[in-house]
Amino acid sequence: MLPPGWSQAAARGINDAGVVIGNGADATGIGKGFIYNRGRYTELLPPGWVYGDALRINDAGIVMGSGFEEDGTWGKGFIATPCKIIK
Repeated sequence: MLPPGWSQAAARGINDAGVVIGNGADATGIGKGFIYNRGRYTELLPPGWVYGDALRINDAGIVMGSGFEEDGTWGKGFIATPCKIIK
């Protein structure tokens, strides 16, 4: 699994509906999470963050992850619903 334009990726989890989450790096080297669902990739990187990692997905499609904001000094978590990112 490799999202279009990314240089590397690894799958991290799958739910009962077959939705896969993972992480990797785009062509510029920025670390991001991704959701793969029915042939489509969605990138996961909350606004203002420089790194994001999708860690778990439940059967409702809610993703839990972590990462860093622009200053990189604090690790934070995020929850991505199928419609929006909540941090």
